[in-house]
Amino acid sequence: MLRWDQDIVRRHGGADGLLRKVEQGEVDIIVGTQMVAKGFDLPLVTAVGVVNADVGLHLTRTDRRTHALVAIRRGHAHVAHDQTPHYEYLKKVLQALQWLRGPERWLLKTPQHLEQFGPLMKVFPDATVVITHRDPVATVASMTTLVSYAARMSREPVRPRDIGHYWADRIEQMLRACVRDRELLPAAHSIDVRFHEFNADDLGTVQRIYDLAGQPLTAALRSGMQQFIRENPRGKEGKIAYDLAVLGLDEAELRQRLRFYSERFATLDERIG
Repeated sequence: MLRWDQDIVRRHGGADGLLRKVEQGEVDIIVGTQMVAKGFDLPLVTAVGVVNADVGLHLTRTDRRTHALVAIRRGHAHVAHDQTPHYEYLKKVLQALQWLRGPERWLLKTPQHLEQFGPLMKVFPDATVVITHRDPVATVASMTTLVSYAARMSREPVRPRDIGHYWADRIEQMLRACVRDRELLPAAHSIDVRFHEFNADDLGTVQRIYDLAGQPLTAALRSGMQQFIRENPRGKEGKIAYDLAVLGLDEAELRQRLRFYSERFATLDERIG
């Protein structure tokens, strides 16, 4: 059994020694504070229990914090395990939904696919995969800002710096997996779409995607897209001003960390703020 909290970490001069014991299988049970849940990926951990010790005090925020810790651990856990069975279950659910009335084609979108190209293609070998690419620093700024705003509905207080640090690390993990596994996607079934190229030629990009998927882009569809673009120009509803400092992030440091991705996929650096 291993105790893991701030006092123990300070006594050991850091968490590296504790983490090494877990990775080497020297520990069967970890008892610790939220710092274990928030900060570390522990592949050998197969079950997690979160104790809501303040439940008897009837404090609303304790329930929210407990939910947040469970969500964080769930987010870490899936990375360490083969997701093929879960993609197979997804396929079965989609088949059940379309059994009697269709549709014949599904559009599935989630950032999680970035680190699951192997299971994705194993379960959906005939899928057409569109990988969208943007300046990774802009992606972090957008994602962490969105999550911080949304957090106001479920927690009090909202700590943007904690959110910024967590999601910057999480996004980096997904982008590294994307770079590592991109070649698992067959060229005949995949296309890379860069943000600046899409902005320069949106309908042309859509046409290329339809062609790759073997789908007709009819005159009616094209006309509808053109109408939507005319009626909804970028910035119509205003603009979000990103502030990485509020999120505890440094733009120069992020660019250094994420340069591997922007160089691999030739994304353009965007102005942040």
